[in-house]
Amino acid sequence: DSQTVGAGSNPMLGNLLANAIAHTQRGGVLLAARRRAGGVVLEVRDTGRGVEAEPLKRLFEPGFQVPGATREGGSGLGLAIVERLAQSLGHEVEVWSRPERGSVFRLLTGSSTGHACASPGAASGAWKAGAARLVRSRPRRHPAPGAMRR
Repeated sequence: DSQTVGAGSNPMLGNLLANAIAHTQRGGVLLAARRRAGGVVLEVRDTGRGVEAEPLKRLFEPGFQVPGATREGGSGLGLAIVERLAQSLGHEVEVWSRPERGSVFRLLTGSSTGHACASPGAASGAWKAGAARLVRSRPRRHPAPGAMRR
């Protein structure tokens, strides 16, 4: 929903955009938003160096930094913060990355979570071959109906 996107997504988008800008030496960074399946899909695309499949699995671990990353001085906490905030809000974070082509980070809110989205650049097929994907979904748990009543 748009209220959750506005209230909870600013720190997440800030971290995603800061990472994309810091790791993009050539090309650019694109921020997109669209309504999908009762929620909102926010997407940060970059033309940075991309991430291999193995390091991609650890991308959201606190303190982890991709070996050989071009950015120096980062703490490795930005994506861990994104994941924790997404978890607390019941959002889902997806990452597509292709070495030497860049990365796409998606934040799915509301009922758009759990719905598969087409791969980035699916129309052109540019991302289909060689892209690694990671989905981090730990939606907020709600008490069972009636559990809070006495």
